[in-house]
Amino acid sequence: MSNLASLTVALWVDSGSRHEASAARGAAHVLEHLVTTTRSEDGNLSDLCDALGGRSEAITTPEFTMYAATLPRDHFVEAWRLLRNQFLRPDLSVTHLEAERSVVLDEIAGVRADHGRLIHEVALSRLLGDHPLGYPARGLPEDVVKLTVADVVAEHRRQLASRVVPIASGGFDSDEVREAFKTFSSPVPPDERVALQAGGVVRAPRMDYVHEKVLSPRSHVLVSWVLLDRSPADDFPLSVVNRLLGGATTGALQAAFAGQEGEYSCYTYRSVFSDCAVLSAYASCGSTAIDETVRRIVRVIESAWSGVLSDPCSLERAAQALNGSLAIGMESTRLRVNWIGRAMLDGTSQLQPIAGSAAPAATMVSPSAVDGLRARLRGPQVTVLEGVSGR
Repeated sequence: MSNLASLTVALWVDSGSRHEASAARGAAHVLEHLVTTTRSEDGNLSDLCDALGGRSEAITTPEFTMYAATLPRDHFVEAWRLLRNQFLRPDLSVTHLEAERSVVLDEIAGVRADHGRLIHEVALSRLLGDHPLGYPARGLPEDVVKLTVADVVAEHRRQLASRVVPIASGGFDSDEVREAFKTFSSPVPPDERVALQAGGVVRAPRMDYVHEKVLSPRSHVLVSWVLLDRSPADDFPLSVVNRLLGGATTGALQAAFAGQEGEYSCYTYRSVFSDCAVLSAYASCGSTAIDETVRRIVRVIESAWSGVLSDPCSLERAAQALNGSLAIGMESTRLRVNWIGRAMLDGTSQLQPIAGSAAPAATMVSPSAVDGLRARLRGPQVTVLEGVSGR
């Protein structure tokens, strides 16, 4: 079915919420909304994707902003023109800002109502303190309501002055794409560009016990460990550790909680930034089971380090599974663009591990390599959102 081919075209901006001006927090996320909803005589990228059965997306993270569209392969020129023009010349009018501000505030409220997601933001905020990585990328309501057009214009200019990488993947014409990307450049002169301020390196995470109450029928527990000196070489071993602990249905954490009355969700999760990473174990429970849930999580994780995480066979199986999911996932043009974009902004010279290559994976996740990773993790920090009745 060679006539059925798609492409994904994207812009990766080497700038995110950690680079915002301290007096304009939340501006990066608001700017993302203004870019994606800009409409001109040429049209709008989201509208084009809807009309063609495609999909557009945008995301603001602490470290980067990404705009992308996936659509039939014959529409690269039109999609690229809209994507480029919306990013370079967004509608930054007062009317547009006020309309999108309300959308952003609704999005923030939705996350704060989802306590399973909220606890991750609370944990990072307390763990990293005043460091910009401790601030949620989507912004806080009290900051978003204060943003002015001048704030967003300044954020846009700062992003234009950062590194912006266009990427395409899928069934496109190589010469056509190469020529289109060749003419893409920032309107900010090189001599006016400045290095991004990232808020410094995380050096002293806070390990205090955090306990807050929320209106919820369930309580939520998060136990976190922070890797202060993360490098790209840590990502694959950290992924293997995450999979064996609770990132897969056969993980140690899920096995420990299986069949426990009152438990309906538990998993591990990793948050990776350019200079640090956080490994977290989450579980929900009843309000009377909080202390026991925390103890069980810590006990299971500690046992895993000397058990499944020190077993070469288990490590190799997990590495093979991750390599397999990578090989399958890379059939998607969207996932290829994401993988390449992250690697380029992270400064990774090549994509590792290489799907289908067992040698690099086996070396990266040997018991000694995983033990070395454990020795560098700091923690645990415990965060609890205790569910209480609204009566």
